[in-house]
Amino acid sequence: LEGMFERTDPMKAWELKKLGSTAWQSVGKQLRGFGRRDAPSPAVSEPTKVLVYNRIPKSGSSLLLELLYSLGERLGYLVLRGKYHSYRHFTRNDRAGLGHFLEQAGTRARSVYVQHQHYVNFTQPPHRLPQPLYINMMRDPVDHLLSSYFYKRTVILQHRTPRSFAKEERQVMEQPFEQCVVERRLECVYYGYTVHTNKTEQLEFRRSWSPHYLYPSDVLLYFCGHHPECSKLGSSVALQLAKHNVDNNFAVVGLLEHLDETMTVLENRLPQFFSGLGDAYKEQSKTSSRVNKNTVKSSHISDEVRTVMKQRLSSEYELYDYIKQKLFKQYQSIKS
Repeated sequence: LEGMFERTDPMKAWELKKLGSTAWQSVGKQLRGFGRRDAPSPAVSEPTKVLVYNRIPKSGSSLLLELLYSLGERLGYLVLRGKYHSYRHFTRNDRAGLGHFLEQAGTRARSVYVQHQHYVNFTQPPHRLPQPLYINMMRDPVDHLLSSYFYKRTVILQHRTPRSFAKEERQVMEQPFEQCVVERRLECVYYGYTVHTNKTEQLEFRRSWSPHYLYPSDVLLYFCGHHPECSKLGSSVALQLAKHNVDNNFAVVGLLEHLDETMTVLENRLPQFFSGLGDAYKEQSKTSSRVNKNTVKSSHISDEVRTVMKQRLSSEYELYDYIKQKLFKQYQSIKS
């Protein structure tokens, strides 16, 4: 997969299938070895659906990833973690390649594929491949944007020193969040601009770590996907597509503000992956420290700025409320 994502030239269908097959053949011996142990084995004799967690950054995803690693050891499944966090909107070529990889996974091992990436419908032409199960977790849109705003700067400073910034880059790095909102800077608006969809630009961010690649929120695309309307921020069509996918293509979408309800639904709806989730969370809470913590601290924002951003992120809030209704409907069904 890493080799595929690095390439910008189109590959033929047989090349994509060969990449996925070769990747799984290389671990086949190890998988068969699991089957000879007393522990549960991730190897499967019948094709099964793979679980895809196309996680949204700064929405409790590191917490859930840690829990998946822990539960994978107990329940006997593999956790496959994608590497390219800045590459989220895939080319048609890479969507097909990923589909072949996951198809191979479904015949070889119970697996959870975890990656920051926009939703992919593999059943549509030209892919016509098996569709995995999807889950995700969302967060209050303004809180998410505020956390992401400072965390992105934290990550950039892990790769570059302040002295290396050009004047324009330094201005982007140092601008207070409220200034970004008031002056309608690119990160703090939600219409009139698109997000990164060009593969070369997405991968370039990992090479240059330039603040110029800090674009508006792309949360809706994690549910809307790769339809052309999805990258038009504020599009009513994109919102309806996202709702449709939440209803029909996501087994569970949780909310960070309602973590207890989210874990109950995950454990009951997907026991093959989340049985014992509540207990695992209690155990982890006693020992684990916070990961992916912001070193560039977020400041308190005024009620006026929050109100403005709620208006600008109205599409995300409508989706958030829609997801909340579905989550609590699932939760009440379990309780009753």
